[in-house]
Amino acid sequence: MTATQRVALAKRYLGPGVKDELACYPSNVTSDPESHPSRQPYRRIPPSQLQEVRDHLDDLLTREIIVPSSSPYAAPIVVVRKKSGEIRLCYDYRKLNEVTRKDAIPLPRIEECLDALAGSKYFSTLDLASGYHQMMMHPEDEEKTAFTTPFGLYHWKRLPFGLCKAPAQFSRLMQRVMNDHLFKIMVLYLDDLLIYSPDFISHIDRLQAIFNRLREVGIKLNPEKCSFVKNSVSFLGHVLSEEGVSTDPGKITAVKNFPTPTTVRDVRAFLGLAGYYRRFVKNFSHKAKPLSELLQKTSPSKNSKLGNRWNQDCVKAFESLKSDLTSAPILGYADFNKPFVLEVDASNQGLGAVLSQKTENGMKVIAYGSRGLRKSGKYAQLQLKKIGIASFKVGSY
Repeated sequence: MTATQRVALAKRYLGPGVKDELACYPSNVTSDPESHPSRQPYRRIPPSQLQEVRDHLDDLLTREIIVPSSSPYAAPIVVVRKKSGEIRLCYDYRKLNEVTRKDAIPLPRIEECLDALAGSKYFSTLDLASGYHQMMMHPEDEEKTAFTTPFGLYHWKRLPFGLCKAPAQFSRLMQRVMNDHLFKIMVLYLDDLLIYSPDFISHIDRLQAIFNRLREVGIKLNPEKCSFVKNSVSFLGHVLSEEGVSTDPGKITAVKNFPTPTTVRDVRAFLGLAGYYRRFVKNFSHKAKPLSELLQKTSPSKNSKLGNRWNQDCVKAFESLKSDLTSAPILGYADFNKPFVLEVDASNQGLGAVLSQKTENGMKVIAYGSRGLRKSGKYAQLQLKKIGIASFKVGSY
């Protein structure tokens, strides 16, 4: 097979490739003009992985996603083994990121994505083929992305993972491409797209509209990771269906199997994982309080040992949150054409709220909300309830 034939096959079947470019949306790396190029030596790669790394680089070279470089910049790579057994190359751009001008464009709020789904019965999820690699680098900034390997120095023609501006710039691209469809027939988070519809016929029409738009700008999908016309799909760590939104069993398994924390880092990791689903847990802040206080009382070191600070209150909070998330309810979609019912529970220990709506089958919980109170704050019961109402209203709806 000739080189031209290999390029043609790669372009057709393997996502972004030669001449497959979104030329109107170049990505740039605007760095501090007074900074100097950062250069680091490559890190040793185990001999057993060298051939896999070479094959991976050859694939990127074939599709001209990377090219050999003579850049003064050089970032090391780290080889990570994926669950599938394949390798992933990670690029350590920390030195470059330190001097890069940040991009303030906001990423979508996941809650807002879920709030758009009221009345939906059919769902399709689309995954872009190597999403970042479909976005071109600005020619003047290509050399800044150079990375070093045992096989030489290369830089990117396409947007790589690891740059601090990459998520923001890719989000801007997708928002521009899908702007007139957002929150009408679809929502997106970076390279994850969700199309939703109240009936089958309109769903097919909406899919066609999205496909046409993607084709217009040259964005390719990864069919193996797409789901079409389903009554239930997984999206951003949630399971979506006509009935409502629930936690993703795969993610909850990670919570359920989380080992007992022994360091500050462990506690912070658990609270981050559990906190992602706080809207599913009534009085989350109050239940998590013993764990949150561990972060406030300890030294800044992430590896600080908890020792005897891990007491029975912490054990109870840890197990309670794991239990609540394992048996979390299915929450309804917020319908902004119908009235809401807000119930507030307030005490000096914290604030809790339940947002519900009346449906044909009775009251349906939309979300739980909670927050702690400062120790210095002492309020009358009426004041507490007012604070609770204001907090939940402003914070979510």
